Amino acid sequence: MTINAIDDALFENNPHPGSVGFAVTSADAGYNGFVLTAVSVSITDNDPAPTISVSSPNQPEGNAGTSVMNFVVSLSAVSTLPVSFTYATADGSATVADSDYVALAPTAASIPAGQQTLTIPVTINGDTVFEGDETLSLVLTAITNATPSPTVSGTGTIAEDDQQPTNTTISSDLPDPSVVGQPYTVTVDVVGNSSSPLGTILISDGSASCGPVTLIAGTSPGSSASCDLTSTSAGSKTLTASYTPASTAFGASTGTTAHQVNAASTTLSVSGPVRSRVNQPTAFSIALAVTAPGGGTPTGTVTLSSGASSCVVTLPATSCDLSFHTLGARTISASYAGNADYNGSSSSSAGDAQTLVYALADIEVSKSDGIGTYAPGELIVYTVQLRNLGPDDAFNLRLRDMLPAELTNALWSCDSSGGTLCPQEDGSGDLDELVASFPVGALLNYSVYANVQGSPPELVNTALVELPADTTIEDPTSGNNSATDIDLLDPLFEDGFEDPAINGPNGSYQMPSLALRSVLDDIAIAVFVLDDAEGEALRVYARIWAGQVQYALAQRDPSGALRLAAWRSY
Repeated sequence: MTINAIDDALFENNPHPGSVGFAVTSADAGYNGFVLTAVSVSITDNDPAPTISVSSPNQPEGNAGTSVMNFVVSLSAVSTLPVSFTYATADGSATVADSDYVALAPTAASIPAGQQTLTIPVTINGDTVFEGDETLSLVLTAITNATPSPTVSGTGTIAEDDQQPTNTTISSDLPDPSVVGQPYTVTVDVVGNSSSPLGTILISDGSASCGPVTLIAGTSPGSSASCDLTSTSAGSKTLTASYTPASTAFGASTGTTAHQVNAASTTLSVSGPVRSRVNQPTAFSIALAVTAPGGGTPTGTVTLSSGASSCVVTLPATSCDLSFHTLGARTISASYAGNADYNGSSSSSAGDAQTLVYALADIEVSKSDGIGTYAPGELIVYTVQLRNLGPDDAFNLRLRDMLPAELTNALWSCDSSGGTLCPQEDGSGDLDELVASFPVGALLNYSVYANVQGSPPELVNTALVELPADTTIEDPTSGNNSATDIDLLDPLFEDGFEDPAINGPNGSYQMPSLALRSVLDDIAIAVFVLDDAEGEALRVYARIWAGQVQYALAQRDPSGALRLAAWRSY
């Protein structure tokens, strides 16, 4: 007889015992039966023991309290036998000593027959201390009815969810020292505990700053960034680099270093008009520049000076007014005192301004002899006047009256008013006078007289004023700088007043001053002529000067020519 065993996939005790019994039956009522002894048999199990394993869970640590990490013990297949073992926790980077978790002492456990899993909880302690990811193990020992044996384990990971602290340092700040307004590059390194921090950096010297700039991740756990900082004041600076994390995964941090900022150098120049009117405010401009590599805008004052004249520019203004009180060339220089942030400077010769101080004066020349015709040998009396019509005082003028050759025995005298003095009170020949100072309203009045020699068709005589060659006098009306008198030859002899009561042959005559005042001015004219047997013996000239009637007597000299005496007031 053959008995076939039925195969299955269950792990079972080995061997499986059994027996085969026999029973004989018959329908014959007379059969008494036959007893056959049972036969013992056994089946040997050919299925392997199930494989036992432990899961490796991963979960956040938490910032406080406790949480449960579940390790799952699993069988690769259902068993008809219970699988027993002893489990316990073991430290990895997570330790009981650091209160990372609650230890499990060795404990017996089993997976009942017909089941495949058993969950074993481990208590995890939360904290806020950054430690990075930590691990612990659940170890199975004394395993029966499963493989492998004798031990198997699973690793649990406590995932770090605390903020990672960082360390920020300034690794370079070049150039050091720098000067005010000069950019210098500041490089910052930020290091985490386990990974490269992300976020931004702001760098400050206490007043000026640069950034925020984005960190660039480098070799873990470091990151770096740099920016150009420009300090706007001099001194010993403390640079502060402030790290702002991109998320809560990293903690903020700062780092400091010392940096020296020196005062920047400056250059200075002056500019202005090439001509400046005397006693009038004239604007001059400055150009104050910061020498590279410095920069910024200096503050303080700049002083402009030229001799006794000075003015102050208060920055950021760029000009001030100078007034000059004497004529001539002037050099305007500037000086900047500087301050804690900018070094002082002065305009050099190339940076100075040059200007010529001039006076604006209308200088008028007039000339007249009060007649239009002359007779041969006649005495001609010219009145030459030099006036300053303003608006400024004039200096260093030259008054000239070059007499024509037909006028001989020339003499002249001078009167002055309006705050000026005659350079000379009298003289002979041509009139050529240097007038050193000629204030506004001044008048020089010259009486120039000479006798006509010969009988030219006309006498042309011009008086003129020459302004200084250095152009320190500017005349807005140059057309009156000269005056010309022209007398034509008259063959008839005229003696002026023919009234016998005036033109008498002898005796004395009282001049009618009151009557003459209404017809006289500052031009000398003949008002009385006296003849004798030899011809014209004398003339009386009159004019108004300083509010008075003045007379000058012209008498015939031994040569027969009339000669004019000094002016007198009556």
